[in-house]
Amino acid sequence: MKYVVLAFSIVCFAGGCALNEKPKTFIINGKQIDFYGLDRKDFKSNLAFNFTEEARLLFQNKQMEKAKSKLREGLRLEPNNIYILQTLAIVETHSGESQRAIESLKKVLAINPKFYDCYLNLSICYLNLEKYASTIILCDFLIKAHKTDRDLASAAYLNKSVAKLNTGKVLESLECANKALELCENKDGCAYALDYRN
Repeated sequence: MKYVVLAFSIVCFAGGCALNEKPKTFIINGKQIDFYGLDRKDFKSNLAFNFTEEARLLFQNKQMEKAKSKLREGLRLEPNNIYILQTLAIVETHSGESQRAIESLKKVLAINPKFYDCYLNLSICYLNLEKYASTIILCDFLIKAHKTDRDLASAAYLNKSVAKLNTGKVLESLECANKALELCENKDGCAYALDYRN
């Protein structure tokens, strides 16, 4: 039996949003869209920002190839923009391209090693590739580095719980899951993030 975790990035999409954060409203192609996490000031050009926001909308509509295409257009304008790279990695992960996502996330970390959301998404990729030891190492790093960021630590405990479960350490897995729920300020969101499948 294999256990997987729903990518926490579904709940907290690319860029440090809290589960209870109010969305930001943008007008894209004449439509009002609410998104979490990205800020225009993190982009050098309006066009790169718009490509990223359009990609996030395409992602929400499960149009992964179009989303990746928009993100690549944004990267042509701003090749070192960590928000575009992280968003591309999330879309790649959800497209079943975890190895490619790892490459995108490593680029982010080479640019900004303190972009901790990136480590969480990297741990999700390692879970998808069944590299449980790597998942546990990253989660332990996040837990120690972010004692004050309850949602990030909670998500790390969730991923660690799944990795422990997949290595047959059921009691340790339950301890991690309980710790995740204890830290998470949105109990329903955290409980939703664990999805056990055969």
